[in-house]
Amino acid sequence: MKAKDLATAKAKVVHLFNDMTIDEALKVLLKSNLASIPVLERDSNRYLYSLSAFAILKKVANGRGNPDVYKEPISSVSLERFIVPCTLDTEIDNLIDLVVSQNFVPLVDASGAFQGIVTRKAVINYMSDRLSESEE
Repeated sequence: MKAKDLATAKAKVVHLFNDMTIDEALKVLLKSNLASIPVLERDSNRYLYSLSAFAILKKVANGRGNPDVYKEPISSVSLERFIVPCTLDTEIDNLIDLVVSQNFVPLVDASGAFQGIVTRKAVINYMSDRLSESEE
């Protein structure tokens, strides 16, 4: 089975664009209640990185007293770590190592354009079903 078979499509994935401000990103994060969100290049929809709520809050906390911090681009936020993407044709078995350390795996096409995500939950459910089938 391929990663695309377990994917949540881009249209259903909350994401940010690289030209957004910290204030705009915070609004999206608060509304979505997610810990980390993919950041895309607006024009090409290319996956760039994923931004954590913690990294944004850390940036805001370090800029206490400076209201202009909210106007800064999200690109000014230091990344805690890079969330590794995979292609649509990646075998599910190859995603297991990634979902152990990432809540989700961004999926990209051959040009790097963001196509969606595979969540840790989707991989665990798939593996659980596979295990149940082998026990029958």
